[in-house]
Amino acid sequence: MVIFKDLSAEEFSAYLDNLKRDYAEDLKQSWQISREEAVMFSDHQIASLLPEGLETPYHHVQAVVAGSRRVGRVWYACQAGSIGYLYDLHILKPFRRQGLGTEVIRQVRIAVEAAGCNALALHVFAHNLDAQKFYQACGLAPVGIQMYQKLS
Repeated sequence: MVIFKDLSAEEFSAYLDNLKRDYAEDLKQSWQISREEAVMFSDHQIASLLPEGLETPYHHVQAVVAGSRRVGRVWYACQAGSIGYLYDLHILKPFRRQGLGTEVIRQVRIAVEAAGCNALALHVFAHNLDAQKFYQACGLAPVGIQMYQKLS
């Protein structure tokens, strides 16, 4: 069993630093762009999604806690009448493959449904096959393929 707990301002700042770094690395790998371009895009996109930080309406950025240990982080959003969106789910390596991620997905589903959303969506990079398998095992299905071509 896991529960979600609010992050302190310091925890949120550290989370954003890690998220931006990890997202930039995924962008660099997927789009074959420079690290600088990836960092710039990552910073811009995350800032546009969370303009008010932890106070951004409809967004929930929280710690994942199992027992008395913080085992990861989750970020999801839902506005009634729309589709809930899972932006990030990160379980720390020592706690993976113990069912915690699956439990997080279950609880996010419950939360977004209770908030009035009728579906849950997310994005997975094509190179992240483990995440694709995990989310499909949790009942999410691919609904399209985003295509990309770098131009000079």
